[in-house]
Amino acid sequence: MEAKYLSLLQNIAETYGNGTVHITSRQGFEIPGIAFEHMLAVNELLQPIIEGLDINQQVPGKGYSAAGTRNVTACIGNRVCPFACYDTTGFAQRIEKAIFPNDLHFKIALTGCPNDCAKVRMHDFGIMGMTEPQYDKDRCVNCGACVKACKKKSVGVLREVNYKVERYADKCIGCGECVLACPTGAWTRGKQKLYRLTLLGRTGKRILVWARTSSNGWMKTASPK
Repeated sequence: MEAKYLSLLQNIAETYGNGTVHITSRQGFEIPGIAFEHMLAVNELLQPIIEGLDINQQVPGKGYSAAGTRNVTACIGNRVCPFACYDTTGFAQRIEKAIFPNDLHFKIALTGCPNDCAKVRMHDFGIMGMTEPQYDKDRCVNCGACVKACKKKSVGVLREVNYKVERYADKCIGCGECVLACPTGAWTRGKQKLYRLTLLGRTGKRILVWARTSSNGWMKTASPK
């Protein structure tokens, strides 16, 4: 979001709230202490924020109509993070436009890589970015950097054979650590966008359920850049 909207939230909090703003675990803003009789005035002040963030709104000027909605959360994605395999922000915004407004307590999260910073496996629906590493043996100098990185930071699916590197493709989780570690560009990310979809994860007071993944662990889809 553009920084200018922060000053608008500050004005609402100091004028009508108790002077504080709470940032929720799902990347939302809550302003405590607003009296009900001031909601019409607050809705007018919120309108530039709603329009500026391109949030679906059924009746302009009347605030947001679905109190039960849960924000679509996302890690920072490949706009900033070198580990991310896709633009989580852009994808999350596309999902928001398709599903909002609604009153469902349904949690969606997007994460850019198998590091899973957004904890998609503990959400009702999650999308994890992956890549299928491409290996150019002619650029490889057998420095061992990729093998060490995969063993230390990932799942250890690379090995040196006859001074070149082999990858156990059926065990690879598509994290891209080999790509980041390679100093010669022998490893690159695949051009096709790949995702692992997770369903039915849950957190709560009594039970934690890890989500189920797509049947083969890999899902090819059309995607934003």
